[in-house]
This record gives sequence, C-alpha cells and structure tokens, in this order.
Amino acid sequence: MAPSETEETTREAISLATTEEISEVEDLYRPVSRLTDDIRSEVTETVDLWGAAWSEMNVPQSLDNYSEDFAVPGNLSLRVWEALRRSHLSRPRYIELEIAYEKIELIEDGLIDVYFRKNYNSNLYRDKTSKRVRLPRELEG
Repeated sequence: MAPSETEETTREAISLATTEEISEVEDLYRPVSRLTDDIRSEVTETVDLWGAAWSEMNVPQSLDNYSEDFAVPGNLSLRVWEALRRSHLSRPRYIELEIAYEKIELIEDGLIDVYFRKNYNSNLYRDKTSKRVRLPRELEG
C-alpha cells in the first residue's frame, strides 16, 4: 500500500528536522572561526551564568563554571583557590553582581576574550573592576 500524501509530507518534515538537528549538534563541536550573533549570545550567556552563580551564592555551580584547564592565579594551588572561592561565596549575607559588556573578541579559532566591567556588592565588600575572561570552545560530556 502506497503512503498517503500527508504521510510523505510528514516523513519529509521529520527528515529535514533531523538533518537540521544534526547540523546544530555538529556546530557545537566545531571551533568558532568567526563571531556571529549566535556565538556572541552563547558567550554572554556563559558569562551571565557565572555571574548568576555568584549572585545566588551557589558554590558548586560557581566552581563548575571554570574549565578544567583553568590557570589558578598567583602561586595558589587549585585546592587553596577553591577554598577561597567557597569562603568568598558563603561568608556574605548577600551578593549582587552586575556585568556590563565592553567587547567580545575572537583571539583565534575556538578562543574568545570577553571584556566587561564587574560591579560587585555585598554586605562585606564592594568593588568595581574591569575583567577579561578567555573562553575556549569546550566539548560537553
């Protein structure tokens, strides 16, 4: 029995959707080679999630935002740096973090620098600083 016209249209739509979905998944694994609106949105969303973890004082989420390849500043060990992060996030009664984006720049394929002003307020400390975050395109998994 031959498929009806509606069944053919449905199969074609499913096939097209599947092809588009595969393409989207493949795009996640390609290094970024130019800054598109989608990439800029992905980058700001990533930094916003980092800021939200701070504002929510969510220690596990905050630490999860850092790459396994994160270079710990100064002469600190990763363990000491993480202990400091935990303290900075758990001691205040509240944290308010505002981010104002200044520039997003492609450094090389798969590597983006994000420049922003960070306004940090808590009951213990206030600070306004310029930040640069380097974001590599990493595979989730």
